[in-house]
Amino acid sequence: MNDILLEALGGLGAVVTAFLYTKWQTNLNHKEIEEIKDKMEENEKSDAARDTKIAILETQSSTIVSRLEKMEDTLQKIFEKINNIR
Repeated sequence: MNDILLEALGGLGAVVTAFLYTKWQTNLNHKEIEEIKDKMEENEKSDAARDTKIAILETQSSTIVSRLEKMEDTLQKIFEKINNIR
């Protein structure tokens, strides 16, 4: 009878140990998942900031190109007037 009781207690101990390990591992996995989610959110924010900067630079570069084209037209008109004076 004592042998059966010892085996039952050993089996119960194994079940409790397996349960506690599974609970610990699950908590660890949840923490890792939360860390990954946080990193993904940080990456999304930095990606959004980068995309905004790129859009601003594209707008500024197109504005600069437009101004340079206008300046080129103005210079062309000035050169034509100078050539007509001669």
